[in-house]
Amino acid sequence: MTRRTVVILQHRLLHYRVQLFERLRQACADRGIDLELVHGSGNVFADLGMANPEQRQLRALLAAAIIKTLDAEQLTVRAAEAKTGIAAADFSRIRQVKLGRFTIDRLMKILDRLGCEVEVDVTVTKRDA
Repeated sequence: MTRRTVVILQHRLLHYRVQLFERLRQACADRGIDLELVHGSGNVFADLGMANPEQRQLRALLAAAIIKTLDAEQLTVRAAEAKTGIAAADFSRIRQVKLGRFTIDRLMKILDRLGCEVEVDVTVTKRDA
């Protein structure tokens, strides 16, 4: 039987999580699973080697803000459509984190229509050659 490995990607392992992680590691080992903790950069898309990780992370953050707003206002996708004029299907896609069709601009527009103010802080630096 081959051993399986599960990788946990964590930006930082806080002191109060160490004991939990060690118990989880032991429980997995008892079941023939190796558990590995990998220190992440803070951008899971970059850590996984995906294309355009900064754009993906920003879209994910904006989508999370939309979902949080829908939940806070207890809006169904139909109610969100009525409030914003944006298709219920789009809200369903956002809730399912199917963000391929959404640009950053479009997600910001949805937040605006939901009555949220979006503040963007941009820092421009030169890339390493």
